[in-house]
Parts: sequence; C-alpha cells; structure tokens
Amino acid sequence: LQDGIRLADQVITRTKVAKNELLATGQVTINENNLALTVDYGVPAEQKAFTLDLAYDVDVAAQIQEIVDYANDIGVEINGMITSTKNITKLRNNQYLQTAINGNIGAGAQLSRGQLEAYFSDEFGIDTVVTNDLKYGASAEIGADERPIITQKKYYPQNKITFFATNPGGRLGTGLWGDSPEADASAFYNVSGSTVSPYVYIMQWMETDPTVLWTKASSLFMPVLYNPNSLFIATVAETGV
Repeated sequence: LQDGIRLADQVITRTKVAKNELLATGQVTINENNLALTVDYGVPAEQKAFTLDLAYDVDVAAQIQEIVDYANDIGVEINGMITSTKNITKLRNNQYLQTAINGNIGAGAQLSRGQLEAYFSDEFGIDTVVTNDLKYGASAEIGADERPIITQKKYYPQNKITFFATNPGGRLGTGLWGDSPEADASAFYNVSGSTVSPYVYIMQWMETDPTVLWTKASSLFMPVLYNPNSLFIATVAETGV
C-alpha cells in the first residue's frame, strides 16, 4: 500500500513539473517510457525573449509597461504573473517602485507585499500575483556512504517571471487527464485507481521465480494552454540585486 501511494505521488508530481515548465518556457519536455520529444505550444519566440532587470536603481515599472503594451498591441490583456519570492523581494526593494507608490520620501523603505500587489493591479491590471518556491525530488542516487542523495529542483525557475492572461473563465495551468493502458488491464492484473484522482492507476503483478511483487503507478496527462499568445515570459537579468 505504501509503495502504491508513493508511486502515485510521484506521478502527480510529474504533472506539476510539466505545468510549471509550460508556464516558464512555453513548452513541455517528455523524456520517459522510451519517448523523448518536446511539445511546443506555439508561444511566439518574441514572447519568450523578454528580459527584466530588477536592480534597486533601475526603472522596473517602465520595463513591465513595455511588456503590457506589447500584449495590448496583439489584443491580449495581461491579468496575472507568476514568479519566485526572491524576485518579489527585489521588486519590493526597487527604488523606482518605492517612489511611485510612496513618493520621494518612501525611497529606501521596503514595500509591503500588499502595496506592491495593489500598485500592479492599479497600474498594469495585474490582479493576480503568484509565487512558487516549492521543490521536488528530481532524481536520486546512492552516495559513497551508501546513503541516498536526492537532487532537489524548483517547480518554477527562480530566474523567470511569466506574465499571463487567463481564459474567459479565469483559468490557467490546468491539464487534460486520460486513461492509461492500465485502465484496460484490470481483467488480467490487480489494478486500482484513486478516488480523488481516478486517472492515476496503481498496478501490481507477481513473478514466481524468484518471487517478486512489482508495483507501478501510471497516468495519461498533458498541460493545457488555451491561447498561445497568453504567455509573456521574462528572464531576470543576473545583474539585478
């Protein structure tokens, strides 16, 4: 039972990795089950090539306005952004934003998260600011001391900011689930599905010589991007402090 739960959790984690990769790059990389390919969702190259300098003495508002204006020129209204807490902190420490919000007397005083979000909403129409600093175990190996070494990676890259426009229903970052082949294998093997997410299947089978019980979790999933023109991906310049 514990093996099944652990493996199902790994499948769910993989779907989250794929969704965050789509938001950060405009594509999804598949390299598993003898399948190696990149799924390009058609986000225009120029919309993935923005650069933002978040240094203290750089006019960040002007840079963001350029991205918003670019989106407006192609008929897209940006209403949200996703990034890391590190970049949000840089924005809160930016002199130009501090002055724009609190006047010259406010320069040097760190903005609150609420002040920053209120300014983004009023100035740019960005009503949703999402931060994702979560990590997952990307790979594992046995070290020289015979102990496992887990390589941790962030779901969403720390050096990216993605500005987005949700669909008319306000949705972004969803995906399509389907039945994996295990859905048809229950007549021959021990297969069960989760009551929470019925598209993750746990399958078990036994070998007799030597006696081995195998457990596998699988699913069929792909992230969805309603509009290829709805993502505007910026890389944070390394010069930002």
